[in-house]
Amino acid sequence: MKDLFLKSYIIEVAKHFEEPYKFKASAKIIANKIEVEEAKLLTKYFHNNPEEPEYLKATIRKYGTLGVWMDICQNAILEILYNFKEAIIPTLYEIGFGKYDWTQYKAIDKICQLASEGIATETTINKLDEEILSFRYEALLPCINSLTRIKHDSIPPIYEKVFNELKEDVIDGLEVIQCLAVNYPDKARLKIPYLLNAVETLSNETRSPLLDGAVMQTNEDGTVQFFQNGIEITESYNEQHIVFILSFCYQLNPENKEVNKLIDYWKNNAVNMDHRKQLENLAL
Repeated sequence: MKDLFLKSYIIEVAKHFEEPYKFKASAKIIANKIEVEEAKLLTKYFHNNPEEPEYLKATIRKYGTLGVWMDICQNAILEILYNFKEAIIPTLYEIGFGKYDWTQYKAIDKICQLASEGIATETTINKLDEEILSFRYEALLPCINSLTRIKHDSIPPIYEKVFNELKEDVIDGLEVIQCLAVNYPDKARLKIPYLLNAVETLSNETRSPLLDGAVMQTNEDGTVQFFQNGIEITESYNEQHIVFILSFCYQLNPENKEVNKLIDYWKNNAVNMDHRKQLENLAL
């Protein structure tokens, strides 16, 4: 009987996955109904989720078929747990700092959300500083994104540590710098030389979309197509990254002469006309 109740709690939240306000509100309602010890039992459904309700199937299929409902249920469980605040920190730490799983970086996000509210802030920052480089690559960048929730003097060294780990891949390095810029733009500006070097690298090398999580499709005629988030990647893939990096550098420091010099070059030489227009609009 308890199993049925717990599964019903998950579905009650999960069914609102397309509406963030209702999703959060329903999680709070469920959390107010149960004790923390009962809430902890929800974690056993991370990979043994309740059956997908018939009325949700068509909506869920819009997002794919493999693992979508499990992902939604995991998010629902963690949103319920989040509402227990200090009392749930040990459980979230077990998930977030334990063995790698899809739920690891999701738990870290909730841990960082609580830290931003003053709950276990120092402990969380210290644990992330000690353990973040032990995280698998799949969890590392999502965790760095979650870290933007917290503004604290001890945070920039953590970004620097991860940046040094990932900087060989210019797009990974870019993502770390973007996260750093959210709360520490002055420190992110110091990375402009790295970003300009990334532009040079991308100008001279062909970057495979597979490095950025794209899916490759081989057609019957032997041609290959790449898709990212369901959208086909066509020409000017490297150029897309270059324009984004230059736009980001301009936001960091619109007075940087080297940045403006490169922007002027690509405004006139980009293959894609939309990319040229994007750069032309920067100073408007």
